[in-house]
Amino acid sequence: MQGDTFFGAFDFEAAPDPTHGYIDYVNQSECERAGIINVTAKQVRMAVDNRKVQQEPRKSVRLASKATYNSGLFVIDVEHLPTGCATWPAFWLVGPAWPTHGEIDIIEGVNVNTEVVSTLHTNSGCSQSGVNNSQFTGHYGNNNAGGRADDCDVKAPKQGNNQGCGINGLAESYGTPFNNAKGGVYATEWTGDMIRVFFWPRASAPANVFTDHPDPDTWGKPMAYFALGGNCPATHFSDMKIIFDLVLCGDWAGNSYVFGHDCPGLGSCQDFVSNHPEKLDEAYWLVNSVKTFQKS
Repeated sequence: MQGDTFFGAFDFEAAPDPTHGYIDYVNQSECERAGIINVTAKQVRMAVDNRKVQQEPRKSVRLASKATYNSGLFVIDVEHLPTGCATWPAFWLVGPAWPTHGEIDIIEGVNVNTEVVSTLHTNSGCSQSGVNNSQFTGHYGNNNAGGRADDCDVKAPKQGNNQGCGINGLAESYGTPFNNAKGGVYATEWTGDMIRVFFWPRASAPANVFTDHPDPDTWGKPMAYFALGGNCPATHFSDMKIIFDLVLCGDWAGNSYVFGHDCPGLGSCQDFVSNHPEKLDEAYWLVNSVKTFQKS
């Protein structure tokens, strides 16, 4: 999925945002008319509509792959991630009848964050409590008791609603530092035994990750590692589609904007989005390619 062939691999989901964002997902022709998608031979750009002040949700893009997956290696080469106050972009996998078939968030963050979060969301019966911190380079967020948020159940009693089990990456893995470095590469390997997410700034990515024969076993320790088996059966994840989206405000970005003090002194998230289109200039994806691989 690259350049002129990219959008042909996806459906545009012109439906209400399930996370209550202040956006309006529109179909491909409306995206083109609004100028929020653009494709060249080498890159795809996806953004929010920030042409004018307006007192209504802004047009945005949500894509779902035509293909479904039950395992694989997913490699995304991305030069720019949406960032700035009110933004909530994500690149992820999700199955039908959420959360029954699971969710794997590969790239996700909000507002002015500089650390990516890679998270699993499931129904009950998926814990990562047995996974040692030494198995990955990132770090877990906290649950409501101050411990690791390593229960992937969206209704886990000691965690926030739909918190899942999320591992934060290093400081250059998201936001302005990521974009200043001309982006980087994320690779996610999903097997019957594990899900692991790798990240490299562009200058340090292994050479074989850019080829048609990537070899995860040569890449060293991943940024995030999730074990599948007794504590989290692999059956939690199936029939998944690749999703791109770009939310403004919504359940996470909107709450962090206000209550997390990510963007103090700027009024409400919705008012900020409506009245300051010029502040959304960094709210765009710039994707070089997405490649998927299956073991023979």
